[in-house]
Amino acid sequence: MMKLHRGAVGIFVAVGIATVTLLTLALLLTSAQPAQAANEIIEFSASAYTVDEDAGAAVITLTILPLSVDLLTVTVTSANGTATAPADYTAINQAVEIPIGVTEITFTVDIANDNSFEANETLTLSLSGALIGVIGAQDTATVTILNDDAPPSVQLSTTTYSIAENGGSLNATVNLSPVSGLTATVNLATANGTASSASDYAARNLAVTIAPGDTSASVSVPITDDAVFEGNETFTLNLSGPISATLGANDSATVTITENETQPTVSLDASSYPITEGAGPVTVSAELSGASATPVTVVLSSTHNTAGASDYTPTNITLTIAAGATITNTTVAITNDALDEPTEAFTLTLSSPSGATLAAPSSATVNITDNDPAPTVEFTTASQDASENSVVTLTVALSAASGQNISVPYTVGGTATAADHSLTAGSFAIPAGNTTDTVTFTVTADGLDENDETVIVTLGSPTNATLGATTEQTVTLLDNDGPPTVGFASSAYSVNENDGTVGISVTLSAVSGKTVNVPFTLSGSAANGVDYTFAASSITVTAGSLTGSVNLSLTDDALDENNETVIVTLGAPSNALLDSTTVQTTTIVDNDDQPTINFTPVSQSVDETAGTASVTVTLSAVSGRAVTVVFNTGGTATGGGTDYDLFSNALVLDPGETTGAITVTLTDDSLDETNETAIVSFGSLINATAGPSDEHTLTIMDDDAAPIVSLDTATASIAEGGALVTFTATLNATSGQTATVNFSTSNLTALAGSDYTSTSGTLTFAPGDTEEAFSIAILDDATYELNETFRVTLSSPSNATVGAPSQATVTITDNDSAPTLQFTQAISSVLESTARYTATVRLTGSTAVTATVPYTVVAGTATAGSDYTASNGTLTFPPGASQRTVVITITNDLSDEPDETLSIVLGAPTQATLGVNDTNTLTIQDNDGPPSLQFSASQYAFAEGSGVITLTVSLNFSAGYVISVPFSSTNGTAVAGLDYEARAGTLTFPANTTSRPLTFTLTNDALVENNKTFNVTLSSPSPAGVTLGSPANTVVTIANDDARAGCAIYYSTDVPKNIPDNSTVGITSTLTLPMPGVIITDVSVRIETITHPWIGDLVVSLVAPNGQSTTLLNRNGAGANLSFTVFNDAYPALSGNPPFTGDFRPNTTMPALGLLNGQRTGGAWRLVVKDLAQFDTGQIQRWGLELCGTHTQQLFLPFIRR
Repeated sequence: MMKLHRGAVGIFVAVGIATVTLLTLALLLTSAQPAQAANEIIEFSASAYTVDEDAGAAVITLTILPLSVDLLTVTVTSANGTATAPADYTAINQAVEIPIGVTEITFTVDIANDNSFEANETLTLSLSGALIGVIGAQDTATVTILNDDAPPSVQLSTTTYSIAENGGSLNATVNLSPVSGLTATVNLATANGTASSASDYAARNLAVTIAPGDTSASVSVPITDDAVFEGNETFTLNLSGPISATLGANDSATVTITENETQPTVSLDASSYPITEGAGPVTVSAELSGASATPVTVVLSSTHNTAGASDYTPTNITLTIAAGATITNTTVAITNDALDEPTEAFTLTLSSPSGATLAAPSSATVNITDNDPAPTVEFTTASQDASENSVVTLTVALSAASGQNISVPYTVGGTATAADHSLTAGSFAIPAGNTTDTVTFTVTADGLDENDETVIVTLGSPTNATLGATTEQTVTLLDNDGPPTVGFASSAYSVNENDGTVGISVTLSAVSGKTVNVPFTLSGSAANGVDYTFAASSITVTAGSLTGSVNLSLTDDALDENNETVIVTLGAPSNALLDSTTVQTTTIVDNDDQPTINFTPVSQSVDETAGTASVTVTLSAVSGRAVTVVFNTGGTATGGGTDYDLFSNALVLDPGETTGAITVTLTDDSLDETNETAIVSFGSLINATAGPSDEHTLTIMDDDAAPIVSLDTATASIAEGGALVTFTATLNATSGQTATVNFSTSNLTALAGSDYTSTSGTLTFAPGDTEEAFSIAILDDATYELNETFRVTLSSPSNATVGAPSQATVTITDNDSAPTLQFTQAISSVLESTARYTATVRLTGSTAVTATVPYTVVAGTATAGSDYTASNGTLTFPPGASQRTVVITITNDLSDEPDETLSIVLGAPTQATLGVNDTNTLTIQDNDGPPSLQFSASQYAFAEGSGVITLTVSLNFSAGYVISVPFSSTNGTAVAGLDYEARAGTLTFPANTTSRPLTFTLTNDALVENNKTFNVTLSSPSPAGVTLGSPANTVVTIANDDARAGCAIYYSTDVPKNIPDNSTVGITSTLTLPMPGVIITDVSVRIETITHPWIGDLVVSLVAPNGQSTTLLNRNGAGANLSFTVFNDAYPALSGNPPFTGDFRPNTTMPALGLLNGQRTGGAWRLVVKDLAQFDTGQIQRWGLELCGTHTQQLFLPFIRR
């Protein structure tokens, strides 16, 4: 862990000869002067440092040259040398921040104090990642950790050891205490006692090594198990010459070897002895289980088994084993005869021991292996032939007679099968003294034509003999049968097209032992690959079968077609002869219905001028036969060339075709007529049936235009007293059909029923007619109105189209006089206290037209904006309205002044004329006395560092003359000249002003002190009649803004923020400080300004970065605003009413802010303000925190106010 040094009070880092406090750093960081570019060199003060293991931490110094003028950052990283983290030290990889104005800074590396004896160890520190500054040449340093632990002691785990003589090895343990970080060694040597290293144990003289971290090591001393019975014996282990350790108390130990021998046993050295006849005598040994101090005797005797006196020399002797020895030997003679015989055996037995007891094996079998060769055995001949239905003899013979029974197994193979002969696997048996043996079998007469076949007999491994040269005999079975004939069972077959697969088979006259292959060729009306699929070119009848076949796959197509044939003709077969039926015809019977035929599409429309039209028919499926279609015609159109003509009334679709078309020739006449239809349908059909779409309708579209109907004029005008207005509708051309068109009237500005008579109807043009007329009646009234219009419209023509003009506008000209407009009175007056004055303008006469008149409000002695409020405008009189008003808002200005006048003047009207009273003159009568003056507040609060402050003196209302008032300041707890600049003088209000500023200058010192006050008093205003109001005296509070020692003040930068009305969510202002920050020892919350008309509506809380919320204010007091209100647990309880200027403790259970002590300053601090009542809103304007605390690793202050 890396740490910056800290002092006892506040937070500081060691910086050469000076100490920089947190507050000083804050001032440096927030200096008004911008940082200058620099090339500060940052490096270690030395290349090597040493530290005792128990020192706790190594103090490392960084130098900065020249003096730092920037906030520098460099990363320090540790790396293992012989020291390892975290066992020997705490690894670091962290940024060190170097404040402004220093040449040195120190940090520490934590050292682990273990209890392990070890060599001095090293680690390396390196610098990297400098921001702004540069890293110097001394960018690495070695830290040596000096060991402070005593060497451990080394000793044997005990002073006595015991081990049986047959225990193998003694494992002695050398212990080390305590654990060591170095390798410890000690010499271990053995020394004889009654035991001798030459015969009882293996001597040791070696260095025992105990590795770092281990606490013991083992040494093995092999013990000699000498098999001689004797007493317990001893030797010693001795330690000497320790390295990196000292000798403990157990530096020597005695080892006792305990005796393990008992009386020895005697036995033969084996339970069986193999010996080959003619190899000489067999050697037999009698052995003791251990050496004996006295001679041991035992009797050895023989008994016959399969061997007799002719095969060996019987024995019955006494054997002696000398003292100290463990074995004695003797021999038994074996007879070498000339007979080939099996292995023979006899038994040797020990008995009557002296000086020992018998142990197994006390008897043994001697096996005599014969040394005479066995005879060979083989067939007398390697091959022979045999006819069907004959008996075959097989003979084997020995090379010489044998005295043992001989058996020779044989196996049977070859191309012949069990159906061809009776021989099965077996064996030949030759009794002792004989030289041959035979086996016979019968050859089957099967009647099959087949190839000659073989029976191969092979000799296996014989018993009591070996195989000779001829171990295999081949017997050839000669066939005597002729070939069969082959052909079709039938010459003709019939199959359905959808049968799938059809077999083509041939049959033999008799079963053959050979495979018969018959080639064939294909012909017929069916096509391979189209009507069927047949890839084979021959038929095979396998040996043993009477028939063979191949499959022909039929194609189930969708074509309606004739039946077709497949003809198969056999060629020359192999291993057979053709019979009389060599050709087979297979008829494929078609299974498809005739296709249906349909018109596609079933209808179409073509212009009379198109010339021709094509009518298409389509088969539902491809057909294998020609399809013939004969057509019929009908419809409203006339054929034969009048309206159309068919090119042909018949159509043939060839096999494979699915569509066809006939051509219709169209006649282009000049007649205006309706559209006509030509209907084409199916007549007779060959090789097809009619589908559902069996009729096609061809609509012939007429191309002759209908005539155009229009009005004779687009406009007409008639006086209001006129009787009728008449219009004529005209066709542009004669039509051969009756044409009609509708006519109607519609309102524009004229209204049907009051201005004209609504009229509508239908005009009919008989064939040959081109004109028709209609009239509309006009109505007369006595009302003034504008000229009015209505519309006449042609619509919905039949056998014609509407052309231009299709509409006409009729104007009715008015014959009545316009109305007059004027004020109801020309002169009027009101008191100043009257809120509104209303002037009335009246209209005289009947009108149907909206009349308007502009008006202008003209100031006389009254002043717009201060004496009255009015704007120029226009009065509008819709039809039926007889009067309109102009409203003047009168200002009750509280100013003492004479009566004043203004005028309302009518301008030029529209759709009316002005009467006599076109102007209204209004007098405003004053109602005010002299004003009073006072301060705008009974108390003010300002931060000590505010400089020039402003107080406000106000009149309760303005006056039309100059007012002056004397003022002076007096000390409260603040002292003039020390805390503020005293003033006395006269404040002057020009005419028609209501407020004036009064300024004082505050002294900004650096002392942490209580808030102080001074008083400002007003006196004797002039002229006479002007009085002092309340308050005439105000108290000014100078609020301390200096941080306590070890503390810093931070202000939020996201204000102002509006406080929403009646909201449980409220508004949050956030003050974010860098991570991780300092460790908090005290917190003060500074609310310099919150504006709100009723502080009793508010709940104010502080939420710390860890989420802890503290309620500062909980709906306290009756009044407005918070001003320089400071909360701290050490201050008195909240009392009085807003603005609560002063120091108070939070309005919650104590401790409150004190619960934050021990937390870090870094993170987001939030001031939450909630208005929990209706009607009022406010604003957070300025707040901050005074945070006191201890050192933190990274030091950065975003905003500090002095």
